Amino acid sequence: METKEQIVNRLKEKYRKICLLLPVYKYVESKSHTCMVVFLADLYKAGFEPHVTFVDNTYLLYSRTLLSEAFIQNHKWGNFDLAMWIDADNFFNFWDFLKLLYDYDTLRARGNSVDILSARYLTRTPSDVQIVGYVNKGSKEIPQYFPISKETKGVAKVDAVGFGFLIMNSEVMLNMYKTYGKRQFAFREFGDKENWNVLGEDVSWCEKARELGYNIFLDNNVEIGHIGGIINSDYKGAEFHNFEIFD
Repeated sequence: METKEQIVNRLKEKYRKICLLLPVYKYVESKSHTCMVVFLADLYKAGFEPHVTFVDNTYLLYSRTLLSEAFIQNHKWGNFDLAMWIDADNFFNFWDFLKLLYDYDTLRARGNSVDILSARYLTRTPSDVQIVGYVNKGSKEIPQYFPISKETKGVAKVDAVGFGFLIMNSEVMLNMYKTYGKRQFAFREFGDKENWNVLGEDVSWCEKARELGYNIFLDNNVEIGHIGGIINSDYKGAEFHNFEIFD
C-alpha cells in the first residue's frame, strides 16, 4: 500500500502542470473562495504547478468559450498535463482533487479509456435533488437525459456531466477546439413547436465529446459540496484514507 507521500509524489510527477479553468458568475461565494485559496496553497505545497484562469461574465456559455480559448493559447507555452474545470459555487478540498486524480490515473493504468472524469455533486434544487451525471435513454435527435441513481457506487460511465469539478486530459481540450472552435459550448434545441426543448451547454458539449470518441465518467467516490444543495454546511471534504477505487 502506498503512503500518502508516495501517492502525492507519483501523481505530481505525471500531472504536475494543471490548467484550472474557473468561470465566475457575478461573484464567488465566500466558502467557495476560501476553498479555492486553500486548494491553491495545497497544490503549490504538494509540488504541483497550477495555471489559474478566471473569467467573470454573466453569460456562462461565453465564459466557458473564453476559458477554452485561453487554454489553447496558454497550452502553447504551458504544455499542460491536465485541464480542470471548477465552478464558483462548489466547495471542496485538496484531497477531493487528489482522490479524483488518483481514480483517473488508476483506471487509465488498468487500460480503461477514461478521458473525462467528474466528481459527484448534487443539483441545487431542493424539491428535486439529482446527481449531476446523466444517461441518455432517448435518441440523438430526441434525447432523454436522466440522472443516474443516487445509489450508484464507484466510477460509472455516463453520457453527460456538469462542469462543476471536472478533469480531462489536454488532448480533449485541444481536439474539441480544433473540431468545434467557439461553437463547442452551445445550447442545443430539439423537438418541434409542440414539444420543444433545449440542452444546456455542458450536456451538449458532452455530446460533441462523445461524437469524437471520448469517454465520460462520474466518480461517486468523490463527492463535493454545491452551494444551495443538500451537501452544504455539513460538508467536510475528503481525507486521506481508502484510496482504492470501487470497480
